[in-house]
Amino acid sequence: MKKILILALALMAIGASCTRNDEPQYADGSIKLAGREISMELAQTPADQSRGLSSRDAIEENQGMLFPFEVPFFPVFWMKDMRFSIDMIWIKGDEVVDISADVAPEPGVADSQLRTYSPKVPADRVLEVKTGWASRNGLKIGDKVEITQVIQ
Repeated sequence: MKKILILALALMAIGASCTRNDEPQYADGSIKLAGREISMELAQTPADQSRGLSSRDAIEENQGMLFPFEVPFFPVFWMKDMRFSIDMIWIKGDEVVDISADVAPEPGVADSQLRTYSPKVPADRVLEVKTGWASRNGLKIGDKVEITQVIQ
């Protein structure tokens, strides 16, 4: 009986820690695209990158999430569990190499049927921002990118 009680208490403690609605702690910073500054969160780990913005209801106008990769390649993104549309800005080095604008969630679509998004050329970073940001700010392929600050 003691073993069952101890096991039940341990499972309750694990369950409580797993069901807390704590946001992950991303590194913060800022990035400039074509002279426009955006405050960003840095999704560095595979778990953070997998979660991305999916736990949010929205993102502010001059905020974003940056996904850095070790080397340029063709990353594949989808809108699994997303609740709002975004622009995906594909970056290689210090330059915008592609833009996927107004990417919308697909509620009710099976994971295996969700659209995927990749750049037309290899990229080593992806910046997700509020939908329409790229258009509103006149962002275009070839624009310069500068990470101005990262706070761990």
